[in-house]
Amino acid sequence: MHYKKWIKRSLIILILLLLSNTIFLYLLDTYSIAKPMSKQIYNVPNQRFLIVEYLKTTKSKYDTYIFGSSRVGYINPLKMLNKKAYNLSVGAGIPHEHLLLLRYLLKEKKDIKHILIALDDFSFTIPFSEHYNSLDLKPHYLLTNDTKFSYYSHYFFRSINKIDIKDMRKKYFHKKVPKEIIQIKQAIFFQRLFYENKENNSIKIKINSTNYDKIDTNLPNAITQYIGLNNIENTIQDLKEIILLCKKNNINYKIIINPMSYILFRDINQTLYNQFKKRLSNITDYYDFSNPNPINNDLRYWHEASHYKLLVGDLILKRIYNNDTSIPNFGIHIPQNVYDRPILNLNK
Repeated sequence: MHYKKWIKRSLIILILLLLSNTIFLYLLDTYSIAKPMSKQIYNVPNQRFLIVEYLKTTKSKYDTYIFGSSRVGYINPLKMLNKKAYNLSVGAGIPHEHLLLLRYLLKEKKDIKHILIALDDFSFTIPFSEHYNSLDLKPHYLLTNDTKFSYYSHYFFRSINKIDIKDMRKKYFHKKVPKEIIQIKQAIFFQRLFYENKENNSIKIKINSTNYDKIDTNLPNAITQYIGLNNIENTIQDLKEIILLCKKNNINYKIIINPMSYILFRDINQTLYNQFKKRLSNITDYYDFSNPNPINNDLRYWHEASHYKLLVGDLILKRIYNNDTSIPNFGIHIPQNVYDRPILNLNK
């Protein structure tokens, strides 16, 4: 009898502990899953989840979407003339996630006329499973085969981690929201405010008078670099399906490779990178902004070695939509199958 009582009490204690753990994680809501619309945010949220939650509540407000990583967050959708554009920038965004989101938008019968997809040096090295199993990068359950219950279980039926403790300290003791986290939230829900604020703080540089040899040595050289696997084959298949969906649904599209500062460019795996660019050329044309050029060589155009400034985003739009070729080698147009031609001259 005593043995049975001991088991019963132990089970009750265990259940209470599990419930208290779940309740704590739910109320803390480190990744803004339980309360996505809350203004009280003390940690970088799951942007992928918040974007879909926002799109669920909007009607046919946009007809143009920008897909890409946090780097493409500095392309101002308000500068895309004659387009009602929305920037779907997410940290470390990869093509498979863009494909899932495009499928969702089409399923919801969103009126899509044009998309811009920006690729990076890591787009073909990170397997989707790495993001799927994470907490801050996991896609919304409406984009995958997850049920709502299994998705929420992933966040609230788990162990408390260091990020949760850090978030708790900020929320209940420091009472101060980091500026960059507010901006992430604004980028998702209040794009106009975010980009107008960024525009006011952006440094204006006259291209023609810039001394490209003079580097601001005080600029932090932090690099957001991802060393992953050779995931080229899966990435190309994802991009093929995106292009097929665009053609099937009469969606115009443009694909670019993001600008890359010379600090980052010199450290990447050039062999793998060139292999990916060649494979990309086999399926579509694109604009390559990553090679050495006056913008990539001058750190005044960069927040740090990984993220360019809004001004560069404006220049990208001018290059691909207005055919502005005033900056040498900035946005080289790579025609489809160009690598298979006998003579290759990419500067024309």
